[in-house]
Amino acid sequence: MNQQRIKYLDDLRVIGIFAIILVHVASLWVTSTIVGVDWQKLASTIGNIGVPIFLMISGALLLNKNYPTVSGFYKKRFPRITIPFIFWIIIYGIYSLHTTGISNLSYDIANTFLNNLGWYFYLIVGVYLAIPFINEFIRNRGLNEVRYFIIIFILASVFYTAYLDLRFFIGGLSYVIVGYYLANVKIKSPKKVMAGTVLLFLISLFVSYQMPEIGVYEFNNPNLYLDSYLDFSIFRLGLGASVFLFVRCLFLNTATTTGKLTLSISKASYGMYLSHITLFLFIRNHLSIFTAGASGFGIVIRLVLMTIGVFLITWIVTVILSKIPYLKEFSGYH
Repeated sequence: MNQQRIKYLDDLRVIGIFAIILVHVASLWVTSTIVGVDWQKLASTIGNIGVPIFLMISGALLLNKNYPTVSGFYKKRFPRITIPFIFWIIIYGIYSLHTTGISNLSYDIANTFLNNLGWYFYLIVGVYLAIPFINEFIRNRGLNEVRYFIIIFILASVFYTAYLDLRFFIGGLSYVIVGYYLANVKIKSPKKVMAGTVLLFLISLFVSYQMPEIGVYEFNNPNLYLDSYLDFSIFRLGLGASVFLFVRCLFLNTATTTGKLTLSISKASYGMYLSHITLFLFIRNHLSIFTAGASGFGIVIRLVLMTIGVFLITWIVTVILSKIPYLKEFSGYH
């Protein structure tokens, strides 16, 4: 089974889920400045690569495939994301019922899973709905034609205004197409590409940290652009694409297979995303226990330890659920 998997995509899933947990844990604090660097803000900036990475992985795996029917694709994909999502809504509902009471139950669930932390589920639903149709374009046009879409995506992320309506090119599906392209483009010199991706990452990180307002997210007309937690600025694209391409180049000419630990975390990543929501809210509701007397360096230490702790706990929970009869399909372990 390990030999049938693509190692660098499993590695990227581990990075992606860690980044998602990091950005949520970092939101527990307002600031943690040490030697002029706001480490909470830096962690949030880096953590925001998580969702783009997962979307690009979807493109690498799901595009340019032979899907006999659209309904067949939907029947295979949607139960895998919907059943675990409903399961964790129920689990969170039990927790919410215990903490806030029945009077606030419906609002709490809606605010958490239908609006706030659960937004990725709805994003991936939209992506899955579109993939069978985009897939036909990919299959018929090939990799060279995909470049035109990506070029327009890049231009849209820089120049989108009320007078240049490019909404079709700046959605979650754009990252999916970028992922397909980066997974299939020929790389002649991996070392040079890796050096370039490191430079691109550092530039994108610096600008995103210093001037987060730059990009389409701020300069659009709110009456035209559908608001999203997913930033479509050129610098977010640079961060996500550089990490994706760097990890791919690491194992480009090797026969290394996915290790057992990496494989397990990769397969558990969706369950970890869902289960960490409840654990994160538990931590937030008891924040004073974890933050008492913390400032500066103390916050950074707590941020790192808490991120690692949530990462490990959610992985263990997902794996345990996957081992229990009748609960595997609810676990999000794929």
